[in-house]
Amino acid sequence: MSTLTEDQSLAEHVLDRTSAELSSRFAGIFGPETVQRYVRESYQALYRTARVKTFVPVLAGRFAADRLTALGQAQGATVKTVPEVLFICVHNAGRSQIAAGLLHAAAGGRVHVRAAGPTPADQINPDAVEAMSEVGIDLGQEFPKPLTNDVVQAADVRRAGRRHRSRPRPPPHRGSTTPRHQRRGAAAALHGRHVRPDHHPRRGWLEDPPDVG
Repeated sequence: MSTLTEDQSLAEHVLDRTSAELSSRFAGIFGPETVQRYVRESYQALYRTARVKTFVPVLAGRFAADRLTALGQAQGATVKTVPEVLFICVHNAGRSQIAAGLLHAAAGGRVHVRAAGPTPADQINPDAVEAMSEVGIDLGQEFPKPLTNDVVQAADVRRAGRRHRSRPRPPPHRGSTTPRHQRRGAAAALHGRHVRPDHHPRRGWLEDPPDVG
């Protein structure tokens, strides 16, 4: 039996187990057929773009669960306890992930945050992961997710990032022998400034989030 066949067999086992678990979790809200379809669709969507395929079946379970929750919220079958915020950028690999991480940390459970993109990348930008780790926010468990109707419809607030315009970089400091990107933190390297966990332009909104329902 080939390695590919063994991998496929393992993936099928994980997907079947995930479908059964989610069918139980969403019993009375969605039927097993809907749950299985969401699990399979989520797996296929992530598999197409993932750089490392090994963990896609597990990630598909997380993605499907979140999508089913969003679908239930959009249809009024699942009660929202906090406002839903959706950050969108093209590849869901940098800006939207950073924004989601910062808001999640600042909100303290007062909002639920999602992030997605129309053409997801094959992995989170390592610079984004490092930048957030510098301010104590872990993006290591996150992954690029495609933008789907369910999460869009469930969102109370949607924020879309703009495309990055290329800007000329200043030359290294005269006399320096250390590359510029090694002389500053990853957070500064991303946007030319440090990301501060206490800096949230919409913090006032967090103090009085929109009503749900």
